[in-house]
Amino acid sequence: MRANGVRTLAVWCLGRGARMVRRRDLIRARLLAHPNSGVPMPPMHLRLKPAEDQMDRRFFIAAAAAATGALATTAEAQESSAKSLPEHFASTLSAHDISSFAALFADDYVNHQMSAAAPLPPANKSPKQVTVGFFAARLAGIPDLQVAVEATVASNDMVAASFIYTGTHTGILFGVAPTGRSLRFTSCDIFRVKNGQCTEHWGMGDLAGIFAQLRVSRP
Repeated sequence: MRANGVRTLAVWCLGRGARMVRRRDLIRARLLAHPNSGVPMPPMHLRLKPAEDQMDRRFFIAAAAAATGALATTAEAQESSAKSLPEHFASTLSAHDISSFAALFADDYVNHQMSAAAPLPPANKSPKQVTVGFFAARLAGIPDLQVAVEATVASNDMVAASFIYTGTHTGILFGVAPTGRSLRFTSCDIFRVKNGQCTEHWGMGDLAGIFAQLRVSRP
């Protein structure tokens, strides 16, 4: 909401300044026209005095500066919000706080990752429910799971992150009975963030590495 308000103010300032410049230039052109050119002189109440002309210039400069600053502030806020999401993603999973993890995803969240790890959601479940369920199952299969952010790159409302997952396979994971083996695997994910929540996701997980460490064939 705040970003929308700042953007609206910036657009209004630029529009106001541009209209004032057009009005000033039109009046100046008419004032400079030759008396016999047929171009009518503007009414006295529309003629700009030097002080008014300077005020217009100051207003336009201030409006342009305010608009530029407002847009820059909005972009910085968007990028900051996006960049913080991977840390929240990792910390909520490491704390095994599935409720807080679920809150990171918008209700209209879309998952563009379609694979064996993330199939199309059934008709009775949303993409958000499927994603939360997938990670809940991972926590059940690796009860001591810890997640760390290896690297992030953010731009505007999007952020890419590389995650490292470590833990012990003491629960059922991908249908595989507990082996007691230590696991370490990674994923690379791209998130689009709005109002602090993930609205879209693209990603790739190291399923082959998981099954190699479990020493089982991939189902």
